[in-house]
Amino acid sequence: MRYKVLEVSIDDVTLDEAATRIVQMYSSAWARAVFYCNPEILVAASRDKAFRDIVQSANLLFPDGFGLKLFGRLVGASFRERIAGADLMLRVCQDASRLGKSVFFLGGRNGTAQGASMAIQRMFPALEVAGWCDGFEGLKMWKENRALHRADVVFVGLGSPLQEEWIFHHLRHLSRIRVAMAVGGAFDMLSGATPRAPRFMQKAGLEWLWRFVREPRKRFKRIVNAVIIFPFLVFREAMLKPKQRSTHVK
Repeated sequence: MRYKVLEVSIDDVTLDEAATRIVQMYSSAWARAVFYCNPEILVAASRDKAFRDIVQSANLLFPDGFGLKLFGRLVGASFRERIAGADLMLRVCQDASRLGKSVFFLGGRNGTAQGASMAIQRMFPALEVAGWCDGFEGLKMWKENRALHRADVVFVGLGSPLQEEWIFHHLRHLSRIRVAMAVGGAFDMLSGATPRAPRFMQKAGLEWLWRFVREPRKRFKRIVNAVIIFPFLVFREAMLKPKQRSTHVK
């Protein structure tokens, strides 16, 4: 099922359902894209049709962000669950370890891709980590990186919109890759560069507040988009359009 919010159709999936769909992608004949969708991305997509088309091209677009789950109800988008990108990434690694699939980490800064890969390897010792590459180096040298071309899954942590654009434009050139997943700042959290919010704040949907308190300058514009601009756009859409029914997607 999918719900449309600000002209973007988002899959209404739970963490288990998203993980199951990704496992099914391993048997595909070509690479598949997995993106997350949060209020910041929806605001950006509402302003830029080209970016909206890229986001909408994903084979799986899962709902991330408490604000999306909360305010989506105003336009009839009753998402059953919000899925944090880092949580789905861990689940993908767990399943990849069980199925004998290999993963590659592309993105981050200052060695966070390596730090995240090492942390994941400790969690799942049987997982095959094909390699890692810093974001800027990775963008320049991805064609020559043999390890990348041997992986089944590539996690791309370049930040939005760069990560979605990179996957959209390069996925067809990665012949071995079956899943390319945009993971935002997951490398920072997994490597310990940016500690994740306490569990009670995650459950309460207050991770955004934790991040803002830790990095107010970096997060200010994002928080404005997520907490002010996004609710305003959804309220306006709710006033102009009748509530939708979910659409079934095969």
